[in-house]
Amino acid sequence: MKRECETVGLDLFWLYLDQIGRHPLLTQNDEIRLAQAYQAGLHARRTLASVDPDDPARPQLQAAVAEGERSYGSRRDAEAPHRRLTTEEPFFAALGCARPDAAWVRFDSNDHYAGHSPYALYTSGDGGAYWRGVLSTLGAVLPVHLPAGPGSHPGPFSVIDPSRAVLLSPTPAAEATGAVLITQAGSRLQQLTDIPHTTLSTISPSSVSFASTTHGWVVGTRGAGHAVILATTDGGHSWHSQLPT
Repeated sequence: MKRECETVGLDLFWLYLDQIGRHPLLTQNDEIRLAQAYQAGLHARRTLASVDPDDPARPQLQAAVAEGERSYGSRRDAEAPHRRLTTEEPFFAALGCARPDAAWVRFDSNDHYAGHSPYALYTSGDGGAYWRGVLSTLGAVLPVHLPAGPGSHPGPFSVIDPSRAVLLSPTPAAEATGAVLITQAGSRLQQLTDIPHTTLSTISPSSVSFASTTHGWVVGTRGAGHAVILATTDGGHSWHSQLPT
């Protein structure tokens, strides 16, 4: 059984929200610059996985990865008021259940920091007694570091079974939607091919559903605003439209 809800009151996420509130706001230009560095770092990390150890491009890729990681902790030099979130602040969450004692939840703070709209993904396989952090856009500044999400803003996710899920995450500054296949109950993340804005809009909401690790669908709009249904049969490495153009 799978279901989604708009709000979930789990205390474990307040620590995450509190960490967000400890950092000053950035300007719009700062947010764009850091978002681009973040996306470039993700791309460089994926490229490094297939680059030979002695490849001359390796140092440049490693530098891009490091710069992307540094973008998490960047701040304005100018003074800015610190904001602290409390339990009265709004946040949103989506919940997917795979069986009565197994669930995945994505929290969104509905706020902006360092070019991101912060979100985090958690999973539980024991009826909610323990929730494991899977990934986060601010994983580098949390007390327990989490792997980075595939994009800068929250997007839809699909629960395949108790140990596997697929998450989409758009990065408007890069005009692309990232995707990640999560397996082994959140301990293994496989970055999938980005979906360009011309194929799937990074602005409008979308929905994703995977029946297995290879077969899935995404519903949304194209960059021009036209409705689109995308399908994949190779685990998100390629997509084809199922609506006439």
